[in-house]
Amino acid sequence: MIRLSLVGDVCLGKQNFQFNAQEIFHPQVNFALGNLETPLPAAGMAKRPKAGPNIKGYGDQLQQLQRQYPNWILTVANNHAMDYGWEGLQHTREQCEAVPFRCLGGGQADQQAKAPIMIDQDGIRIGILARCETQFGVASEFRPGVAALDSYLHQDIQTLKQDCDIVLLSIHAGAEICPWPSPQWQNYLKSLIDAGADIIHGHHSHVPQGYELYKQGIIFYGVGNFIANPKLWSRHRHGTWSLVPTLTIENNQLTHAIKTVVLESHGDEIIIRSSTPQEAQIHQHYLDQCNAPLQEPDLLDSVWQEASVQMYKSFYGDYLELSRSERKTKFRPVPFARKHLGRLKRKLTNSPSQKQLLLWYHLFACETHRDVIATALGVLGGELEDKRTEQSRAIVQEMMPRMVV
Repeated sequence: MIRLSLVGDVCLGKQNFQFNAQEIFHPQVNFALGNLETPLPAAGMAKRPKAGPNIKGYGDQLQQLQRQYPNWILTVANNHAMDYGWEGLQHTREQCEAVPFRCLGGGQADQQAKAPIMIDQDGIRIGILARCETQFGVASEFRPGVAALDSYLHQDIQTLKQDCDIVLLSIHAGAEICPWPSPQWQNYLKSLIDAGADIIHGHHSHVPQGYELYKQGIIFYGVGNFIANPKLWSRHRHGTWSLVPTLTIENNQLTHAIKTVVLESHGDEIIIRSSTPQEAQIHQHYLDQCNAPLQEPDLLDSVWQEASVQMYKSFYGDYLELSRSERKTKFRPVPFARKHLGRLKRKLTNSPSQKQLLLWYHLFACETHRDVIATALGVLGGELEDKRTEQSRAIVQEMMPRMVV
Protein backbone atom coordinates (compact mmCIF):
# COMPACT_ATOMS: atom_id res chain seq x y z
CA MET A 1 0.00 0.00 0.00
CA ILE A 2 1.13 3.56 -0.76
CA ARG A 3 -0.40 6.74 0.60
CA LEU A 4 0.51 10.00 -1.12
CA SER A 5 -0.72 13.48 -0.14
CA LEU A 6 -0.93 16.32 -2.66
CA VAL A 7 -0.53 19.96 -1.75
CA GLY A 8 -0.49 23.15 -3.78
CA ASP A 9 2.00 25.99 -3.98
CA VAL A 10 4.80 25.99 -1.42
CA CYS A 11 6.32 29.47 -0.97
CA LEU A 12 9.37 29.42 1.29
CA GLY A 13 9.60 33.08 2.27
CA LYS A 14 11.18 34.63 5.34
CA GLN A 15 8.33 33.68 7.66
CA ASN A 16 8.51 30.46 9.63
CA PHE A 17 5.58 28.10 9.26
CA GLN A 18 4.01 25.29 11.26
CA PHE A 19 1.60 22.48 10.47
CA ASN A 20 0.70 19.10 11.93
CA ALA A 21 1.40 16.58 9.17
CA GLN A 22 -0.45 13.74 10.90
CA GLU A 23 -3.55 15.92 11.15
CA ILE A 24 -3.39 17.40 7.65
CA PHE A 25 -2.12 14.41 5.67
CA HIS A 26 -2.65 11.00 7.26
CA PRO A 27 -0.82 9.29 10.13
CA GLN A 28 0.52 6.70 7.66
CA VAL A 29 1.19 8.83 4.59
CA ASN A 30 4.37 7.79 2.76
CA PHE A 31 5.07 10.87 0.63
CA ALA A 32 3.85 14.42 0.07
CA LEU A 33 4.03 16.11 -3.35
CA GLY A 34 3.95 19.88 -3.73
CA ASN A 35 4.87 22.67 -6.13
CA LEU A 36 7.92 24.66 -4.98
CA GLU A 37 6.71 28.07 -6.15
CA THR A 38 9.76 30.01 -4.95
CA PRO A 39 13.22 29.46 -6.45
CA LEU A 40 16.00 29.43 -3.84
CA PRO A 41 18.82 31.50 -5.36
CA ALA A 42 22.09 32.27 -3.62
CA ALA A 43 22.87 35.84 -2.58
CA GLY A 44 23.93 37.97 -5.52
CA MET A 45 22.26 35.90 -8.25
CA ALA A 46 20.66 38.19 -10.82
CA LYS A 47 17.00 38.32 -11.78
CA ARG A 48 16.22 37.42 -15.38
CA PRO A 49 14.06 39.67 -17.57
CA LYS A 50 10.43 38.54 -17.71
CA ALA A 51 6.87 39.80 -17.35
CA GLY A 52 5.48 39.68 -13.84
CA PRO A 53 7.37 39.57 -10.54
CA ASN A 54 10.66 37.77 -9.89
CA ILE A 55 10.17 36.04 -6.56
CA LYS A 56 12.55 34.10 -4.36
CA GLY A 57 12.55 31.90 -1.31
CA TYR A 58 15.15 30.98 1.28
CA GLY A 59 16.95 27.66 1.32
CA ASP A 60 17.13 27.44 5.11
CA GLN A 61 13.35 27.05 5.13
CA LEU A 62 13.80 23.60 3.57
CA GLN A 63 14.99 22.40 6.96
CA GLN A 64 11.81 23.80 8.50
CA LEU A 65 9.79 21.93 5.87
CA GLN A 66 11.62 18.71 6.70
CA ARG A 67 10.93 19.15 10.41
CA GLN A 68 7.21 19.41 9.67
CA TYR A 69 7.26 16.37 7.38
CA PRO A 70 10.33 14.46 6.07
CA ASN A 71 9.34 12.75 2.81
CA TRP A 72 8.76 15.51 0.25
CA ILE A 73 8.74 15.41 -3.54
CA LEU A 74 8.88 18.92 -5.02
CA THR A 75 8.19 19.98 -8.57
CA VAL A 76 9.89 23.06 -10.02
CA ALA A 77 8.01 23.02 -13.34
CA ASN A 78 6.37 26.41 -12.85
CA ASN A 79 6.47 30.05 -13.93
CA HIS A 80 8.91 31.22 -11.23
CA ALA A 81 11.56 28.50 -11.09
CA MET A 82 13.72 30.35 -13.66
CA ASP A 83 13.27 33.83 -12.13
CA TYR A 84 17.03 33.81 -11.39
CA GLY A 85 18.01 31.88 -14.49
CA TRP A 86 19.58 28.46 -14.72
CA GLU A 87 22.03 29.34 -11.97
CA GLY A 88 19.13 29.98 -9.59
CA LEU A 89 17.25 26.83 -10.62
CA GLN A 90 20.35 24.67 -10.33
CA HIS A 91 21.02 26.07 -6.85
CA THR A 92 17.39 25.33 -5.92
CA ARG A 93 17.66 21.71 -7.05
CA GLU A 94 20.97 21.20 -5.24
CA GLN A 95 19.55 22.53 -1.97
CA CYS A 96 16.44 20.34 -2.24
CA GLU A 97 18.45 17.21 -2.99
CA ALA A 98 20.84 17.93 -0.10
CA VAL A 99 18.01 17.75 2.48
CA PRO A 100 17.23 15.25 0.82
CA PHE A 101 14.00 16.01 -1.03
CA ARG A 102 13.34 14.55 -4.46
CA CYS A 103 12.94 17.22 -7.11
CA LEU A 104 11.67 17.13 -10.70
CA GLY A 105 10.49 19.35 -13.53
CA GLY A 106 13.64 21.35 -14.32
CA GLY A 107 17.06 20.57 -15.72
CA GLN A 108 20.03 21.39 -17.94
CA ALA A 109 18.04 20.54 -21.07
CA ASP A 110 14.53 19.33 -21.83
CA GLN A 111 15.39 15.63 -21.52
CA GLN A 112 16.51 16.09 -17.91
CA ALA A 113 13.70 18.56 -17.13
CA LYS A 114 11.04 16.14 -18.38
CA ALA A 115 12.48 13.03 -16.73
CA PRO A 116 10.05 11.22 -14.39
CA ILE A 117 10.82 10.02 -10.91
CA MET A 118 9.69 6.70 -9.47
CA ILE A 119 8.30 5.74 -6.08
CA ASP A 120 8.51 2.07 -5.10
CA GLN A 121 6.72 0.86 -1.98
CA ASP A 122 5.27 -2.54 -1.03
CA GLY A 123 5.52 -3.81 -4.58
CA ILE A 124 3.71 -0.76 -6.02
CA ARG A 125 5.41 1.64 -8.41
CA ILE A 126 4.24 5.21 -9.03
CA GLY A 127 5.75 7.24 -11.88
CA ILE A 128 5.56 11.03 -11.54
CA LEU A 129 5.86 13.58 -14.35
CA ALA A 130 5.90 17.37 -13.92
CA ARG A 131 4.97 19.95 -16.54
CA CYS A 132 3.89 23.59 -16.75
CA GLU A 133 2.30 25.80 -19.35
CA THR A 134 4.61 27.77 -21.64
CA GLN A 135 6.20 30.28 -19.30
CA PHE A 136 9.53 32.07 -19.03
CA GLY A 137 12.51 29.74 -18.91
CA VAL A 138 11.18 26.71 -20.78
CA ALA A 139 13.84 24.06 -21.40
CA SER A 140 14.74 22.97 -24.92
CA GLU A 141 17.20 20.49 -26.42
CA PHE A 142 20.21 22.72 -25.74
CA ARG A 143 18.77 25.15 -23.20
CA PRO A 144 18.26 24.68 -19.45
CA GLY A 145 14.92 25.42 -17.88
CA VAL A 146 11.60 23.92 -16.83
CA ALA A 147 9.53 21.15 -18.40
CA ALA A 148 6.65 22.56 -20.42
CA LEU A 149 3.66 21.03 -22.13
CA ASP A 150 4.47 19.72 -25.59
CA SER A 151 3.12 17.36 -28.21
CA TYR A 152 5.03 14.43 -26.71
CA LEU A 153 3.26 14.42 -23.35
CA HIS A 154 0.69 11.79 -24.31
CA GLN A 155 3.50 9.58 -25.58
CA ASP A 156 5.53 10.19 -22.41
CA ILE A 157 2.58 9.08 -20.29
CA GLN A 158 2.06 5.94 -22.38
CA THR A 159 5.74 5.05 -22.13
CA LEU A 160 5.84 5.61 -18.38
CA LYS A 161 2.68 3.55 -17.88
CA GLN A 162 4.50 0.50 -19.23
CA ASP A 163 6.87 0.63 -16.23
CA CYS A 164 4.43 1.74 -13.49
CA ASP A 165 1.23 0.78 -11.76
CA ILE A 166 0.17 4.41 -11.35
CA VAL A 167 1.11 7.50 -13.40
CA LEU A 168 0.78 10.86 -11.67
CA LEU A 169 1.07 14.12 -13.61
CA SER A 170 1.79 17.28 -11.60
CA ILE A 171 0.97 20.28 -13.75
CA HIS A 172 1.27 24.04 -13.17
CA ALA A 173 -1.43 25.66 -15.27
CA GLY A 174 -4.78 27.40 -15.39
CA ALA A 175 -6.23 30.85 -14.89
CA GLU A 176 -5.15 32.49 -11.64
CA ILE A 177 -7.93 33.31 -9.15
CA CYS A 178 -10.45 31.48 -11.36
CA PRO A 179 -12.37 28.56 -9.82
CA TRP A 180 -12.82 26.63 -13.09
CA PRO A 181 -10.78 25.19 -15.92
CA SER A 182 -11.74 26.19 -19.42
CA PRO A 183 -13.72 23.61 -21.42
CA GLN A 184 -10.64 23.15 -23.62
CA TRP A 185 -8.42 22.51 -20.61
CA GLN A 186 -10.90 20.05 -19.12
CA ASN A 187 -10.93 18.09 -22.38
CA TYR A 188 -7.14 18.18 -22.62
CA LEU A 189 -6.64 16.80 -19.11
CA LYS A 190 -9.21 14.09 -19.77
CA SER A 191 -7.20 13.12 -22.85
CA LEU A 192 -4.16 12.65 -20.58
CA ILE A 193 -6.20 10.23 -18.46
CA ASP A 194 -7.16 8.45 -21.69
CA ALA A 195 -3.43 8.22 -22.50
CA GLY A 196 -2.74 6.39 -19.23
CA ALA A 197 -2.44 8.95 -16.43
CA ASP A 198 -4.23 8.00 -13.23
CA ILE A 199 -3.88 11.17 -11.14
CA ILE A 200 -3.58 14.79 -12.27
CA HIS A 201 -2.32 17.19 -9.63
CA GLY A 202 -3.07 20.77 -10.72
CA HIS A 203 -1.73 23.98 -9.18
CA HIS A 204 -1.12 27.63 -10.14
CA SER A 205 -4.62 29.10 -9.70
CA HIS A 206 -3.86 30.18 -6.08
CA VAL A 207 -7.49 29.41 -5.24
CA PRO A 208 -9.00 25.93 -5.06
CA GLN A 209 -10.57 24.69 -8.28
CA GLY A 210 -12.84 21.73 -8.85
CA TYR A 211 -11.99 18.07 -9.14
CA GLU A 212 -13.65 15.11 -10.81
CA LEU A 213 -13.40 11.39 -11.32
CA TYR A 214 -12.92 10.47 -14.96
CA LYS A 215 -12.82 6.85 -16.11
CA GLN A 216 -10.08 5.17 -14.05
CA GLY A 217 -8.49 8.43 -12.91
CA ILE A 218 -9.02 11.57 -10.86
CA ILE A 219 -8.31 15.16 -11.89
CA PHE A 220 -7.61 17.93 -9.37
CA TYR A 221 -7.68 21.08 -11.51
CA GLY A 222 -6.12 23.29 -8.84
CA VAL A 223 -5.55 22.69 -5.14
CA GLY A 224 -4.65 26.26 -4.08
CA ASN A 225 -1.99 27.74 -1.79
CA PHE A 226 -0.49 25.41 0.81
CA ILE A 227 2.35 27.49 2.28
CA ALA A 228 2.07 31.19 1.45
CA ASN A 229 1.88 34.49 3.28
CA PRO A 230 -1.83 34.85 4.17
CA LYS A 231 -1.49 38.64 4.22
CA LEU A 232 -0.66 38.61 0.50
CA TRP A 233 -3.68 36.48 -0.40
CA SER A 234 -6.35 37.62 2.05
CA ARG A 235 -7.68 40.09 -0.54
CA HIS A 236 -8.99 37.05 -2.42
CA ARG A 237 -11.80 35.36 -0.55
CA HIS A 238 -10.51 31.87 -1.32
CA GLY A 239 -6.77 32.55 -1.42
CA THR A 240 -6.06 31.44 2.14
CA TRP A 241 -7.32 27.87 2.12
CA SER A 242 -6.58 24.86 -0.02
CA LEU A 243 -7.31 21.21 -0.76
CA VAL A 244 -5.09 18.41 0.52
CA PRO A 245 -6.07 15.17 -1.23
CA THR A 246 -4.54 11.93 0.06
CA LEU A 247 -4.43 9.07 -2.45
CA THR A 248 -4.25 5.45 -1.37
CA ILE A 249 -3.13 2.71 -3.75
CA GLU A 250 -3.84 -0.81 -2.49
CA ASN A 251 -4.75 -4.07 -4.23
CA ASN A 252 -4.69 -2.32 -7.62
CA GLN A 253 -7.32 0.13 -6.38
CA LEU A 254 -6.96 3.93 -6.21
CA THR A 255 -9.02 5.72 -3.55
CA HIS A 256 -8.89 9.28 -2.25
CA ALA A 257 -9.84 11.41 0.73
CA ILE A 258 -9.86 15.22 0.71
CA LYS A 259 -9.27 17.67 3.53
CA THR A 260 -9.31 21.44 3.40
CA VAL A 261 -6.72 23.46 5.30
CA VAL A 262 -6.50 27.13 6.25
CA LEU A 263 -3.59 29.59 6.22
CA GLU A 264 -3.31 32.00 9.14
CA SER A 265 -0.78 34.61 10.29
CA HIS A 266 0.24 34.43 13.93
CA GLY A 267 2.65 37.27 14.41
CA ASP A 268 5.66 36.46 12.23
CA GLU A 269 4.65 32.83 11.78
CA ILE A 270 2.36 31.13 9.26
CA ILE A 271 0.08 28.41 10.64
CA ILE A 272 -1.44 25.82 8.32
CA ARG A 273 -4.29 24.02 10.10
CA SER A 274 -7.27 21.83 9.33
CA SER A 275 -10.55 23.59 8.67
CA THR A 276 -13.09 23.85 11.45
CA PRO A 277 -16.47 22.18 10.79
CA GLN A 278 -17.99 25.59 10.00
CA GLU A 279 -15.15 26.45 7.61
CA ALA A 280 -15.37 23.02 6.00
CA GLN A 281 -19.07 23.64 5.30
CA ILE A 282 -18.25 26.95 3.58
CA HIS A 283 -15.44 25.27 1.61
CA GLN A 284 -17.76 22.49 0.51
CA HIS A 285 -20.32 24.98 -0.81
CA TYR A 286 -17.55 26.66 -2.79
CA LEU A 287 -16.33 23.31 -4.13
CA ASP A 288 -19.87 22.35 -5.12
CA GLN A 289 -19.95 25.56 -7.19
CA CYS A 290 -16.59 24.58 -8.71
CA ASN A 291 -17.58 20.99 -9.43
CA ALA A 292 -21.11 21.43 -10.80
CA PRO A 293 -20.00 22.95 -14.15
CA LEU A 294 -17.51 20.11 -14.65
CA GLN A 295 -20.48 17.76 -15.06
CA GLU A 296 -22.57 20.16 -17.17
CA PRO A 297 -20.79 21.24 -20.39
CA ASP A 298 -23.24 24.06 -21.15
CA LEU A 299 -22.82 25.52 -17.66
CA LEU A 300 -19.01 25.30 -17.89
CA ASP A 301 -19.12 27.08 -21.26
CA SER A 302 -21.31 29.75 -19.74
CA VAL A 303 -19.26 30.45 -16.61
CA TRP A 304 -15.98 30.25 -18.52
CA GLN A 305 -17.20 32.82 -21.05
CA GLU A 306 -18.39 35.07 -18.24
CA ALA A 307 -15.11 34.73 -16.33
CA SER A 308 -13.06 35.31 -19.50
CA VAL A 309 -14.93 38.49 -20.43
CA GLN A 310 -14.61 39.79 -16.88
CA MET A 311 -10.86 39.03 -16.82
CA TYR A 312 -10.47 40.73 -20.20
CA LYS A 313 -12.28 43.85 -19.00
CA SER A 314 -10.36 43.87 -15.72
CA PHE A 315 -6.80 43.56 -17.04
CA TYR A 316 -6.17 41.68 -20.30
CA GLY A 317 -7.49 44.53 -22.46
CA ASP A 318 -5.13 46.96 -20.74
CA TYR A 319 -2.22 44.54 -21.04
CA LEU A 320 -2.82 44.31 -24.79
CA GLU A 321 -3.51 48.06 -25.00
CA LEU A 322 -6.63 47.23 -26.99
CA SER A 323 -9.10 48.62 -24.49
CA ARG A 324 -9.41 50.64 -21.32
CA SER A 325 -10.84 49.08 -18.20
CA GLU A 326 -14.22 50.53 -17.34
CA ARG A 327 -13.63 49.87 -13.68
CA LYS A 328 -13.13 53.00 -11.62
CA THR A 329 -9.79 53.04 -9.83
CA LYS A 330 -8.14 55.54 -7.54
CA PHE A 331 -6.25 58.14 -9.56
CA ARG A 332 -2.50 58.05 -8.89
CA PRO A 333 -0.70 60.81 -10.83
CA VAL A 334 2.79 59.29 -11.06
CA PRO A 335 1.79 55.78 -12.30
CA PHE A 336 -0.77 57.40 -14.62
CA ALA A 337 1.89 59.68 -16.13
CA ARG A 338 4.41 56.87 -16.52
CA LYS A 339 1.85 54.62 -18.20
CA HIS A 340 0.64 57.16 -20.72
CA LEU A 341 4.02 58.76 -21.41
CA GLY A 342 5.25 55.26 -22.16
CA ARG A 343 2.39 54.71 -24.61
CA LEU A 344 3.09 58.06 -26.27
CA LYS A 345 6.79 57.22 -26.62
CA ARG A 346 6.00 53.89 -28.26
CA LYS A 347 3.61 55.54 -30.70
CA LEU A 348 6.18 58.18 -31.62
CA THR A 349 9.09 55.77 -31.98
CA ASN A 350 7.12 52.64 -32.95
CA SER A 351 9.48 50.81 -30.60
CA PRO A 352 7.86 48.89 -27.71
CA SER A 353 10.00 48.50 -24.62
CA GLN A 354 11.52 45.13 -23.71
CA LYS A 355 9.10 44.96 -20.79
CA GLN A 356 6.12 45.43 -23.12
CA LEU A 357 7.43 42.89 -25.62
CA LEU A 358 7.93 40.32 -22.87
CA LEU A 359 4.41 40.92 -21.57
CA TRP A 360 2.94 40.42 -25.03
CA TYR A 361 5.05 37.29 -25.49
CA HIS A 362 3.71 35.97 -22.21
CA LEU A 363 0.09 36.61 -23.22
CA PHE A 364 0.45 34.83 -26.56
CA ALA A 365 2.81 32.00 -25.53
CA CYS A 366 0.98 30.80 -22.41
CA GLU A 367 -1.90 28.46 -23.22
CA THR A 368 -4.30 29.79 -20.58
CA HIS A 369 -3.72 33.46 -21.41
CA ARG A 370 -4.45 32.71 -25.08
CA ASP A 371 -7.55 30.76 -24.08
CA VAL A 372 -8.96 33.60 -21.95
CA ILE A 373 -8.22 36.32 -24.52
CA ALA A 374 -9.55 34.31 -27.46
CA THR A 375 -12.73 33.42 -25.57
CA ALA A 376 -13.38 37.01 -24.49
CA LEU A 377 -12.69 38.50 -27.93
CA GLY A 378 -14.72 35.78 -29.64
CA VAL A 379 -17.73 36.43 -27.42
CA LEU A 380 -17.47 40.24 -27.53
CA GLY A 381 -16.80 40.24 -31.28
CA GLY A 382 -19.65 37.88 -32.10
CA GLU A 383 -17.55 35.04 -33.53
CA LEU A 384 -18.47 32.72 -30.66
CA GLU A 385 -22.03 32.03 -29.57
CA ASP A 386 -22.58 34.01 -26.40
CA LYS A 387 -23.64 31.46 -23.80
CA ARG A 388 -23.53 33.81 -20.82
CA THR A 389 -26.66 34.00 -18.72
CA GLU A 390 -27.90 35.75 -15.63
CA GLN A 391 -27.12 32.52 -13.77
CA SER A 392 -23.51 32.45 -14.97
CA ARG A 393 -23.00 36.11 -14.10
CA ALA A 394 -24.37 35.50 -10.59
CA ILE A 395 -22.09 32.48 -10.13
CA VAL A 396 -18.99 34.37 -11.29
CA GLN A 397 -19.94 37.36 -9.15
CA GLU A 398 -20.20 35.09 -6.11
CA MET A 399 -17.01 33.14 -6.83
CA MET A 400 -14.85 35.97 -8.23
CA PRO A 401 -16.26 39.10 -6.58
CA ARG A 402 -13.19 41.28 -7.16
CA MET A 403 -13.27 40.52 -10.88
CA VAL A 404 -16.79 41.47 -11.94
CA VAL A 405 -17.01 44.96 -13.45
